[in-house]
Amino acid sequence: MKKVKIEKLIAGGWGLARSDGKVIFVPYVLPEEIVRIKIFEEKKDYSLAHLIEVIDPSAQRILPSCPHFGICGGCDYQHMPYELQLKVKKDLLKETIIHQVGEINIKEVIPSTPFFYRNRIYLRIRREGYKVKLGFYKKNTHELISIERCPLAVNAINEMLPSLKEIINTHAAIIDDIKMIEIFYSPDEERGMTILHTLIKVKEKYLKKLAENLLERFSFLKDILIKHVGFVYPRSLFGKGYTQSGIFFHIDGLKLICYPGVFFQVNTEQNKKMISLIKKIINKSESILQLYAGIGNISLPLAKKVKSLIGLENNRLAVRNANYNAQLNKIKAFFKNIDVDKELNAFLKKSINFDCLVLDPPRQG
Repeated sequence: MKKVKIEKLIAGGWGLARSDGKVIFVPYVLPEEIVRIKIFEEKKDYSLAHLIEVIDPSAQRILPSCPHFGICGGCDYQHMPYELQLKVKKDLLKETIIHQVGEINIKEVIPSTPFFYRNRIYLRIRREGYKVKLGFYKKNTHELISIERCPLAVNAINEMLPSLKEIINTHAAIIDDIKMIEIFYSPDEERGMTILHTLIKVKEKYLKKLAENLLERFSFLKDILIKHVGFVYPRSLFGKGYTQSGIFFHIDGLKLICYPGVFFQVNTEQNKKMISLIKKIINKSESILQLYAGIGNISLPLAKKVKSLIGLENNRLAVRNANYNAQLNKIKAFFKNIDVDKELNAFLKKSINFDCLVLDPPRQG
């Protein structure tokens, strides 16, 4: 074990310390704290460590709201006030951009409701003896931490979890073939869907019985779908089409459906704030190009206001979903399926000039 002082926070929720001339990354810490650590992985240029004890805590350290924080790997910042979380994220973004383009002014981060906002969660599942373990992985491991509730998820999802575990426990024969359970819920429609991520060899007749039990217990679920590991898109266990399985969100006066397995912002209210902010910047005479347009949840509200809008998206099903939403809301916008990273330059050479570029890139950047 070592005693170190945390110099600063870096991306990924890590604190940076040094010992014997080598950089050490420690989770769940704050700058200036003196902590006791145990190194669990040595790299050439740095080490990774577990936090064992906070010897001299920062005055800004708070008790986390979640009893699983520090064990479950889902959250990095619950040990600091929300206002400090926003500052940390702003500083990290600024530092990243400065390395790329030089000094830049970044506005303050627009705050969100800190808890009970996520409309989608992914629960890992594992059988231990005769019981099912349902939860999230411990940080940087495949050790499964069982949870009873998640304070980030919307209440409807949390209320579902105890009964979900109870029902799954009665279907022990197929538990080993289910790797993950995805729950997606719309607070606007008050309906949801569940996707079972499974091995290809799974016996679907048993899986369908589980699905029937879930639909009987949770009346707000529209459908139960299956997605084999390695496959791109899910499919309904009851033969429904994507439009039948999809759930609706109300965004800027529009009714938008999200198909199963397609990306949608997990924080619905922040999505609405982003749209409001962009609408204040653009004007009606502009032509807009949006990259990574998804289902059109940002593009279509903007398309109502501007001269023209084209959305480019890597995911074929998302493009189909976006064009359906444009048709549903009688909005003139065009969405095209291209590999944005590889084909953008070729597309631009054949296209009209655009006045505004809107980017909503995937998590990997």
